[in-house]
Amino acid sequence: MFAILVTLLFNRCGKEEPPADGKVVFWMRGTVVTNGTVDVTINGVTQSITLRYASGVSCTTSGCAIFSLKDGTYSWVAEDQFPIQYQLTGNVTSKSGTCTPFQLQ
Repeated sequence: MFAILVTLLFNRCGKEEPPADGKVVFWMRGTVVTNGTVDVTINGVTQSITLRYASGVSCTTSGCAIFSLKDGTYSWVAEDQFPIQYQLTGNVTSKSGTCTPFQLQ
């Protein structure tokens, strides 16, 4: 048992773990005009905002559009068709190991 533990420890030494991707969470306040689901798309991947919040959120808050992204700046599009056509575009920056909340207004 001890030999297995020592082997595992030595096998991990010198091996650098890859950095965790950054997370970007898109969210909306309850006062936004749209009442439907808002779809957010980055790099062809779409996530949906299905709930509204009165204040800030974290990267594990349900009902938000959460993306796990490598370091960099990404273009995004947010769209809703009901009750009115709603479309926003912009850029967001992701940094590994961090959570970036982004409020759509």
